[in-house]
Parts: sequence; C-alpha cells; structure tokens
Amino acid sequence: RDADDLTQQRDLWSKADVFLRDKASPSGTERNITARITGNNFYDVRDLNVSVDGRKLVFAMRGPLMANQQEDDPPTWNIWEYDVTADQLRRVIADDVTAEAGHDVSPAYLPDGRIVFVSTHQRDAKAILIDEGKSGFDAQTEDFDEPAFVMHTMAADGSLASIHQTSYNQSHDRDL
Repeated sequence: RDADDLTQQRDLWSKADVFLRDKASPSGTERNITARITGNNFYDVRDLNVSVDGRKLVFAMRGPLMANQQEDDPPTWNIWEYDVTADQLRRVIADDVTAEAGHDVSPAYLPDGRIVFVSTHQRDAKAILIDEGKSGFDAQTEDFDEPAFVMHTMAADGSLASIHQTSYNQSHDRDL
C-alpha cells in the first residue's frame, strides 16, 4: 500500500482495536479495551497517548466503517479516553452534534490534565468571522482540498464550554 499522505484524511478500511497488557512483558495478559464499542465492526484507531500518572489513555477512533461507504464521507474521528483503574471507555466529547461536526485527532494530555488535539471543528475561527460580518467558513489547506486540522484544547471532561481553538493556520497542525 502507498504511504499515507498526511495532508489528507486517512482512508483506511481495516479492523483496529486498542489492547492493554497487564505488564510490560510478552507473557503479560492482554485485553481488548475497545471491543465493547467496536464489536465485530470495522473501526480505525490512531494516536494513543498516556496520562502522566499512567491511569488514563486517550486516542482517536472512528467507525463503524462500511464497505459500501462513500470515500468522501467516512465517520468522523473522535477523541476517546480509557480509565485504566475504573475500566471505563468513553468518547470525550459526549454531545453527538459537536463530536460529529468535525474530525478530532492527535490527542495528548497537558500537565494540567486538559487535552490538546487537532481538529477541523474551527468553531472559534468561524465565530470570529461571523462577528466581523462575514460568513463562517472552514480554513482550508493551501491547496483548498480539505478543512485544516488546527490545534484545540479542552478539559478532560469534554465540556463544550472548555473547547477552544488555539491556532488559526491554513495548514495542518498534525502530530503534536
């Protein structure tokens, strides 16, 4: 397969899951922590990051992916968090409308517990344009091929009021 073009959203049709091993050894018991969501369906997973205390994992996941799905309309990438101690998996932005309004990838924990990620949401940029009397639109990549993935932060609880756009590039801020 050709190498991924990082300027484009990934078109990958495989079954992916996140496994957690009970110890850092080949003999460690591993368990599938995303199976409760993915089941037998095809999901894609990327960008796993561990909290400073090692008690939580955050990653991007999308799905289910369907064989007859339009290539230009895949499910959106969402940020998911797994609490190791409580054995709980949840989508960080719980609100369906907000979560599906754009693609969220490359999550990482900040020292204060917030999550930094890149997203095509661009809510703050659109609000600024509207305040200036212009129509709110997505900042596109240089080749105007797709909305740019720009940096955002949010509280670990995913509260809507905590989501803030922190960069306004016309280029991707990928792989933080």
